Amino acid sequence: MCLLVFMPEGTTASKKSLENAAWYNDDGFGWAIRTPDKILVGKNMDFEAAYDEFMSARSSYNGDALFHLRITTQGGTNLDNCHPFYVGKDQLSVVAHNGMLPVNDDKTGRSDTRIFAESLLPKRGGISFLNGEQSLAKLEKWAEGSKLVFLTANPASKWRYVIVGMKDGHWGKDEDDGVWFSNSSYKYSPSKSTSYVGGWGGHFGWDNYGSYSVYTQKGVEGTTPTTPKIVAETTADVMREELAYELQHHAYEIVQTLFDDHLAQGKDMDDPTVIENGYYNCAEELLERFLSIYKPYDYETYTAKCGRCGGEMFLDHLDIPATHCSHCDCCLYCGSDTIGCDHAGDCCAWPMGYAMTYDPSTVSLIKEGGDKREEKVPEFF
Repeated sequence: MCLLVFMPEGTTASKKSLENAAWYNDDGFGWAIRTPDKILVGKNMDFEAAYDEFMSARSSYNGDALFHLRITTQGGTNLDNCHPFYVGKDQLSVVAHNGMLPVNDDKTGRSDTRIFAESLLPKRGGISFLNGEQSLAKLEKWAEGSKLVFLTANPASKWRYVIVGMKDGHWGKDEDDGVWFSNSSYKYSPSKSTSYVGGWGGHFGWDNYGSYSVYTQKGVEGTTPTTPKIVAETTADVMREELAYELQHHAYEIVQTLFDDHLAQGKDMDDPTVIENGYYNCAEELLERFLSIYKPYDYETYTAKCGRCGGEMFLDHLDIPATHCSHCDCCLYCGSDTIGCDHAGDCCAWPMGYAMTYDPSTVSLIKEGGDKREEKVPEFF
């Protein structure tokens, strides 16, 4: 779900932390540094290049800064959708974001954050909209669950920077003292070689340091060092491959949230190795289960059919995978128990007791052969 890093004036995140996060947020990188009269911005699809450019600029400018590491949710995976974004035509103000905004896909290939920065916020006055406390409160409510960082050198702004959703992130320690992180994905070093059998009879996994195995129905044919490569002979193969990547993102996003809550309660704080190993084990187990439950419906939708009641669920790639049937509430993995009971997540030992489902009306087709349901998107603040 991306990582957003804010560095107040005089601070810089450690390369180790950014490098760790880059393995799991590898769909593009961007940075910005505030100076008294301008905002320096850089973007690159390669982490090392982006980091080198950032540090080169950082050696000369030590003002407030941000660094963003992206996982694609909405919009294309390309340089244009890398954060940060200028606020409309204001070249003195930028915004970067971690999360998902309630923005309708305008079918132009733009990400939700890019639509917000280029189209929505400018209609509310641009960066000066953030000057009022009520305006900030409206924005935070509208973007609930998301984190945003604004940097500006525009005289119309009363702030140098604004962090929306700051309490949902945390401030770093040791080498990252004084640096704010939107989540904990930077804490975990790349895993050792791991693989398993996926849900369609093929072998899917990743090798050293997060590089992906090439997946086909025939099995593993090799590895790529950084970004996933699709090897497919049919449209169905492509859809399966893309869904596997989306489910991998969801699995790590879910476990990251669970572990953030776990750490906030002070559990296992004396043994970081236990935490790190548990993080990977849980994420990998979730992914394995999701791969066995779900199959692609089309390029943007995936589906599951309940083995007990036969009910079907249709989810967008952006939707978090459910563990239980939306029609009869039984576990989609083992077919037992209902999500309404006290031990819903324990029926077949879902990692950390994770369990969720949807209202049936939101995950059904409108009509036979028709379009997938359209969720109502909240109006802009």
